[in-house]
Amino acid sequence: MRPLLAAITLVSLITITIAAIAPSPPPFASCSCAAEDGSCDVTGNCPQGCFAYCPSGRCRFICAGGGYEEMLEMSALITLEVTNGDSHRVAAELKRLTGAEVIFNPRRPDATFTLNVRDEPLWNVLDTLSSEGSLQIAKEDFGHLKSVRQSFLSGERMSVCFQKVTAKRLATDLSFLTGLDVHVEAGNPKTLIYYTGQGVNLQEIVAQVSQGAGVQLAVR
Repeated sequence: MRPLLAAITLVSLITITIAAIAPSPPPFASCSCAAEDGSCDVTGNCPQGCFAYCPSGRCRFICAGGGYEEMLEMSALITLEVTNGDSHRVAAELKRLTGAEVIFNPRRPDATFTLNVRDEPLWNVLDTLSSEGSLQIAKEDFGHLKSVRQSFLSGERMSVCFQKVTAKRLATDLSFLTGLDVHVEAGNPKTLIYYTGQGVNLQEIVAQVSQGAGVQLAVR
C-alpha cells in the first residue's frame, strides 16, 4: 500500500510543478485615442493587437486577429446582377462575392433593387447602396468607414494608436481605410508595431512608424 501511495504523491507533485511553471498567457494590447476636438474617443484591449483611429466625430477601434485578420479588398472589381431583389437578396449576393457578413437596411423596408454591375470596385458598389440606407459589412458600418476614409484623404490630423500589430497588418488596415496602396517596402513585414500619434496625418503616420520600427512603409 505504501509504494502505491508514494507513486500517487509523486504524480501529484509532478502535476503541481508543471502547473506552476506553465507560461502565463500573453498580456492584452491596449489601444486608446480621442479626437482633438473632443467629439469622440475609443479604448479597448485585445489579445492579438489592436488599432484605434480618432478623426473628428468618427472614432474607430478594432482588434487584430480573428475575423479581421483578412481585410476586405475594397478596390477589388466585382460583377453583381440583381433584378428587382429586396435588401436580403442584395446582402446575400454581396456575401457570396466577398465572403463577409453583410447587413443592408434600406430606408424603405419594401424597396427593391436592380443592379447590373460589371467590373466595378467593391467600394463604389457599397457607396451607391449606402445612399439608400444603412449598410454593414464585416461587422463595420460603411457610413463610418466612409467618414474615416474622407478624413484620411483630406489630410485631416487625428490621433491614432497601434499596439502589437505586424507592419504588414498595419499596412493592410491602412489600405482598407484609405483605398490607397500602403505596403511594406523594406524590412521584415512581421515586425511588431507599437505606435501612438497625436495630431498626425497619413503621411506622418507612415513616416513615423517607419522610423520607429525599422521597416519602410510606403504609400502609392
